[in-house]
Amino acid sequence: MAKYRNRKIIEAFQFDGDFMNSNGEYYVPEWAVRGLKRGILYFDGPELYLKQGNVSRHIHYGDYIIRDHRGIIDSFGRETFEKWYEKIGE
Repeated sequence: MAKYRNRKIIEAFQFDGDFMNSNGEYYVPEWAVRGLKRGILYFDGPELYLKQGNVSRHIHYGDYIIRDHRGIIDSFGRETFEKWYEKIGE
């Protein structure tokens, strides 16, 4: 997990198609695991979705999943994310 800056500092990782390694261990941030357990993030088959209110958005391979300064999970396509955020450290 790395930290990025826009106007507020967020935490983010790039979705690579899974959350677990071949040993069944999570390698994403704990907040993403909690989001998965709470149903905010969910897999429908191999596809990942983000539930926001009554709407679910598909998260594509290579998209960034973020947790903002308020603790809200969101996602951005790679191009949009890289345009808006600057990496500031791990």
